[in-house]
Amino acid sequence: MFDGSLPEPDTLATASDTDLTHAINRWAAASAAADARKLAAIAELHRRATEGQLHERDAVDDTDAAAAHICCALTISHGHALALIDLATTLRDRLPNTGARFLAGDLAPTMITVVAWRTALVTPAALAAIDTEIAERAHTWGPLTQKKLAAAIDVWVHRYDPDAVRRTRNAMRGRYFAVETATRADTAGDPATGTVAVHGRLSATDAALTRQRLAVMIGTVCPDDPRTMDQRRADALGAVMAGSTFLACACDDPDCPAKIDDGRASRITVHVLADPDSLHAEPDPHIHGDTPPATRTEHTQAQAEVEVEGDPPRHVGRFSYLSASSV
Repeated sequence: MFDGSLPEPDTLATASDTDLTHAINRWAAASAAADARKLAAIAELHRRATEGQLHERDAVDDTDAAAAHICCALTISHGHALALIDLATTLRDRLPNTGARFLAGDLAPTMITVVAWRTALVTPAALAAIDTEIAERAHTWGPLTQKKLAAAIDVWVHRYDPDAVRRTRNAMRGRYFAVETATRADTAGDPATGTVAVHGRLSATDAALTRQRLAVMIGTVCPDDPRTMDQRRADALGAVMAGSTFLACACDDPDCPAKIDDGRASRITVHVLADPDSLHAEPDPHIHGDTPPATRTEHTQAQAEVEVEGDPPRHVGRFSYLSASSV
């Protein structure tokens, strides 16, 4: 790849347009081939990790252990590492012909991801034929949009395993997004807590966009922000809905450069009827950060403070009882 057969950046200024076009094509193929080899190494690491015998005292399973190595090697999150393991093992075990074209640099990494996703529900009996058909044609699918690429793959999936297409379509039809109302007195929405439940199912691409956007936004606060990562993500979602591209910092420093209006407070008007003294109350300092250690409830504390009058309990063997005067 770096043997001098392709032009290096310091020689591009003197290269002709034809040479530049050729360089773009060949470096793209080299990049794809490098990605394929990275996934091959990941698949081999996972194979070695899963060869050993599981023990009941193991803190993590073999796949998580392999993912931990990948996290360190690539400086990525654990979830991202697990996704790479899934893709790598899919190419090795389920789509070997398509994987071979990827190793040759003929297919882009983005196309490989779509192929793996669209064939995830195909039965093993039909997978070999579908893999062969896709491997023979995928190199011509580069100009297709994501939607047309998915349709091109589904043509062969539908021919050899129609039920797999139906399962995929049913899953996509089941996507939804719901925000519970704050008037329900249950865990979904409790007016007393000021929080509601949000849940749904998104397409894989939309979920990736959401995850990426929230990750960027929660990184805009300063290190002194007291919120946990989960709390920052929840607040960042509100900022996105307010049209913001950043999350306001919640630290105590009034001069913090990251303490900028992110739209969550300025986009809504709340009418409150309250005692004048409450207008000057300080914000609750305990709504951010980790949950404090559990303490005894007020009811338990009240019981502990009750002094029983009369005779103390008398013990008989393993049992005890109160005298009549103490009842």
